[in-house]
Order: sequence, then C-alpha cells, then structure tokens
Amino acid sequence: MRRGGARADMSRGIVIVTPGLDAVFKAARASGTLNLSGNDLKEVPPEVYSLLDDVPQTEKWWESVELQKVLLSQNSLTQVSEEIGRLPCLTWIDVSYNALARLPAAIGKLVELKSLLASHNKLEALPEEIGGATNLVKLDVSHNALESLPLGLASCTLLAHLEASANRIVSLPASLAACTALSHLNLE
Repeated sequence: MRRGGARADMSRGIVIVTPGLDAVFKAARASGTLNLSGNDLKEVPPEVYSLLDDVPQTEKWWESVELQKVLLSQNSLTQVSEEIGRLPCLTWIDVSYNALARLPAAIGKLVELKSLLASHNKLEALPEEIGGATNLVKLDVSHNALESLPLGLASCTLLAHLEASANRIVSLPASLAACTALSHLNLE
C-alpha cells in the first residue's frame, strides 16, 4: 500500500506498519475519519479495529476521538471482519468498489451508523442483522448480485435513501413499509 510514502506489504497477508501508515492512523485518531481508499488493500489492516487501544506514547491519548467514518472504497477487499462491531461510533462506512461477497453481521451492532455505501461489490445477500443499525439513513448496495433485501431492514425506520439498482431483486419485503422516511428507492 502506498499513501504519503507509507507502505504495507500484504502480499502474504502480513501487515507491516510503517511510519507512513502510522501517520494515517494518527490522523484518524485526531479527526475520527480513516481514509484507506484506493490502496489496493486485500484486507483491512487489523490495527483499524483497535485504533484507540494502541495509542503510541508520543500522542496525547486524551485528544484521540473515536472513529466515525471509515473509507475503504476502491480496494480489493474480499471481506470485512466481524471486528467492525468494535467501532460503535461509526456513522459512515464506504466499502464500495471492492470484491466483497458478504457484509459482516456485526454491521447490526453499529447503532450510530447513518450511511453504508457498499455498491459495486459481489454481495449476494445482506445480513439480517443490518436491522440493528436503527439510525441508518442511506444504504447504497447498487451493482451487486442481491436477489432480495433482508426483513430486518424494516427496523431501520429512519432509512430515507435506498439505492439497490443493478441487482437481481424481483420483489421487496412487505415489511419495508415500516421505513416511513423512505423518500428515494431505486431498484432499476
């Protein structure tokens, strides 16, 4: 991975944290936004899930903020770990333009999540647990291989924007009527 001179060799599934990647993590601890988009990552570096657990002594840990946005688009990810559930303050996740076959069930533990962007992947189904993300406002799962939407999505009553075009969806669950805030629905 290259990012501002950073390099992590993941060719053998080994993550080597270099000073440059460490700088990306430091910036994320300061801003609450981690941007690893466009780095040809094969996996999410495990340090992401424990970003605040491993604050170096050179940083003022009391100035660190919880991650709120994780941007992982335009990589080569095939999975996102269930460890994502360890980031309870996430409001925005962008995993679009990857090779994900599934999303982790732990997405449902992210009750603060407002936007989930997972377009242009290989998703065949969404986890039923997604209904636990009750503050979800925007869901983009367009350009995948979905055949249906989970019944649990009905628990996301704040959902206003559902983009599910370019999938194999032929019908919607009747329970989706519970999403009374839904003002944009695209299935074409």
